Amino acid sequence: MKRIAAPIDEKNVSTDWIEDVFNSCVRCDKQFVGFIDDAPVYVSWERNHLSWRCVEVFGFDTEKTIKEIKTRLSEFENPNSDLFSEMYVVGHCVVQSFYFRVD
Repeated sequence: MKRIAAPIDEKNVSTDWIEDVFNSCVRCDKQFVGFIDDAPVYVSWERNHLSWRCVEVFGFDTEKTIKEIKTRLSEFENPNSDLFSEMYVVGHCVVQSFYFRVD
């Protein structure tokens, strides 16, 4: 499958859905800080990549939080859309990259 990067710029990829991933959050420019099942998570983006970073706090299972982030993000995927994302884990971070399908 051919693909091209879909920039997160409010035209190609919007950010208005991000707050719906959290239980509660606040936004400041190109950043969100919030909670996913009481675990703190920091989100930032550039170009076509969103970075969901689990904030390491004693007593929280970051692996469980990463699994929950991936589950919640998958709920926003539409298999019939030309826009899609790929996710991978780096340390305590889920990186989500957006692309357009190209014929």
